[in-house]
Order: sequence, then C-alpha cells, then structure tokens
Amino acid sequence: MKNLQELVAEVANFVAKYPEKPIFSLRPTLAAYQGQDWQQYIAFEDTHYTRQVVCQCPAFEILVLGWQVGQGSPFHNHAGQGCLLRVMQGVLHETRWQWGKTHLNCYTSNAISYIDDQMGVHQIENRGPQPAVSLHIYAPGFFCAQKSSSPEAILLNPGISTKTV
Repeated sequence: MKNLQELVAEVANFVAKYPEKPIFSLRPTLAAYQGQDWQQYIAFEDTHYTRQVVCQCPAFEILVLGWQVGQGSPFHNHAGQGCLLRVMQGVLHETRWQWGKTHLNCYTSNAISYIDDQMGVHQIENRGPQPAVSLHIYAPGFFCAQKSSSPEAILLNPGISTKTV
C-alpha cells in the first residue's frame, strides 16, 4: 500500500465485510502500508502527546500520535475496541497490565502491537532519545477509554469511560 487513502479503503472494506472479526486480522494490512503521507499528520506539543485524526467514522478510526521524549499516556483500557499500533518513527515502550501481571514491551520503527480489553490495560511512553510517531487503528470508532494512574482502578470499574476524541 502506497498511501493512507489505500489503507483507509482496506480497513473500511475489512470492517464492512467482517464487522464481528477483531481488527487484529488487519495486522498484515498495516504492515503492508509503505507510504510517507503519515508525516503530514505529525504534531507535537510540549505538555502532552498529540492525536491527529486521519479518518473517523462509527466503524473505525485511524489516528497519528506524536510523542515528545518523556511523554506518555496514562494507563487506559480500550472500551470495547481493538487497537492496532504501528511505530512509524522512534521507540515506544508499553507497560501492559492484567490483574497483577505486568508485561513490558519495547517497540521500534515498524513494530506492530495489538491490544483489546480482554488482554488488559496499558500505558504507552516515549522513553527514547528522540520524538516518536505512531499510527493507530481502532475499531469500532469513536474511542472512549477509562484512564487512570492505577491499572487496578480501571479493571475494578470497567463501566466508567471518558471521551478522548
């Protein structure tokens, strides 16, 4: 795939054809994206990571996130969504938590990760030496997540969510 327009079309076709299938199955599609047009969505803020919308509809969302060095998300769930993440530039660290089990992952450029609520909650951070950029696909769309500094609080109160878009 050469550009984001083709990626959006592939994702739209997949979710229309397989509305109940997890977007984990789109991993090869995300890996096949070789465009550079994601760079037009790069934005950085000094105080927090940024979220730039590429495509947003009820079935799915595609976002580009910009992470300055030292920035990170709070622990959060995905409120019934699947989330595919591909690091486009830099290095991102993930702390994944599920009932007392902590998994630490480090993702470099082109690495792809997937998470949904059955897999736990997570936190993403840029601990690297340079800014990082990631491309995210969420399905279904209109991401609502519960966020907290405590992963236990999220898992103990799964009905609480806050709009993040």
